[in-house]
Amino acid sequence: MLNLLILALVAGVAESLHFPPLQKGAGTPPWDCSDSIKYNASADGYRWNPGYNVLKVEYSEWWFFTLIDPVNNLAMAYGYAVHDPDNVFGKGMSGLSSMVYEKVYGVPELNITTLNDDQSFKLDSFHATPDNATLSVGGGNTITVIDAQTYQVVGGSANGATWNLTYVQLADAMQVLVQAPGVLELDWISYMPGAVVNGLVTFNGRTYQVKDAVGYHDHNFGFWPQPLFNWIWANYNGRSNTTGATFAMVMGAYKIPETNDTYIGYVLVRYGGQHIEFGTMCGDSFELVPQEFVPWPGRDGKTISVHNIMATHNHKYRLVVEYKTRVWSLNPAGLDMGLLVSEQISAYHVQLFQASGNGWSLLDELTGEGFNEWCDTII
Repeated sequence: MLNLLILALVAGVAESLHFPPLQKGAGTPPWDCSDSIKYNASADGYRWNPGYNVLKVEYSEWWFFTLIDPVNNLAMAYGYAVHDPDNVFGKGMSGLSSMVYEKVYGVPELNITTLNDDQSFKLDSFHATPDNATLSVGGGNTITVIDAQTYQVVGGSANGATWNLTYVQLADAMQVLVQAPGVLELDWISYMPGAVVNGLVTFNGRTYQVKDAVGYHDHNFGFWPQPLFNWIWANYNGRSNTTGATFAMVMGAYKIPETNDTYIGYVLVRYGGQHIEFGTMCGDSFELVPQEFVPWPGRDGKTISVHNIMATHNHKYRLVVEYKTRVWSLNPAGLDMGLLVSEQISAYHVQLFQASGNGWSLLDELTGEGFNEWCDTII
């Protein structure tokens, strides 16, 4: 029954968007997938609309950040959130989730995080503006927009971690929107698909001076029927040692119901100032092939993919990404949505090709660490 519901929901979304038949490997996308929009600071602002009249209680919005600091052997993932802003059934709340990894390098694979924390606050502690990402939640946890490319992000966990970090955007924002008016809205913008991070992190009695670390920021909002959309997400960004070009990519994928290992997905890329988009819904070839699964601890029958290969191409470019998990933990924010979200830090190997005659020639190759997620339903 659940699978039928998923299929009906996906079919309804596709019909609402007037998706044409999928064309695997089509030379010219069946509609505009140029990914040419430039976003300003308001695209990252508070998106709640009091005029929403359907599924208000299911509305969630959150601002998510990561950093990876190889010098300090440190990584973080954390997010500021609000749920049901109209407090329809008296269960509206705001929150802050955080994960701190003190040992990213030189540890056994799949080592569990040092800190995993989820805090809930009253709705009246949440303040935000539609003008930009400036907000506060739970008192001292804030995002301050210095300018459209620069954020100061301050926060603290219940377990004693604190951070005061500056994120500077290195790559243009990218966005994916799915709507079925009056029924469903899933909206996501990666406002900083690549960023450089500086500042201070304290944890376990230590103070880390973060300098030129690798960062990322996205923003999710809308009515998310989360148990029906078990997302697979990956981000890698860095600078090419060969060309010096800035590279950032975000992948989103979903497993097709009633199949063993068939996935649909999209990949948005920023490369040296270029905007490149790949995706099933653009008529492009897209393949995600899990290489290794491990069991969820204490969750019978649930597994996590910890090694994946993704390959996609359009008429101009081909992208091949292999990523293998170094460290993972449960993202506590997913539990509130009925999901098991495995937050992972992985070693990435990225190859970008361009069309050449009847084949492909290697344009650039990058390696490094990035975050990714693998989800499953709790039930």
